[in-house]
Amino acid sequence: MLSSCGMKATSCALTIMEWYRQSLPSWNGIERVNIPKKDLPSFLLINPEICSTIKQYEREHLPEFLIEFFFDYVHHTTLPQLVSDTVGRSKDEMGEEQYKLELTKF
Repeated sequence: MLSSCGMKATSCALTIMEWYRQSLPSWNGIERVNIPKKDLPSFLLINPEICSTIKQYEREHLPEFLIEFFFDYVHHTTLPQLVSDTVGRSKDEMGEEQYKLELTKF
């Protein structure tokens, strides 16, 4: 049905990432994407404080916000803080192996 309208659909993450990369040079503005709460990943539904933190980060960095910044923020700030708060030790104190083990529990 979509292809008859000249549109494409996919659920493959690599295809979606490629479409995103191709759209970057022609990206002229910011389009707000609203995701219904029921469609959020279970990790965010279980950890609403993380969801709030991410939304705050997005609001503070909206003019320069790209998915790469979001990825970096989640993987280098949010997740290490969540593991640290849960375990009681920082990522550096645990070491990389122990940190990855704790991270997989989430």
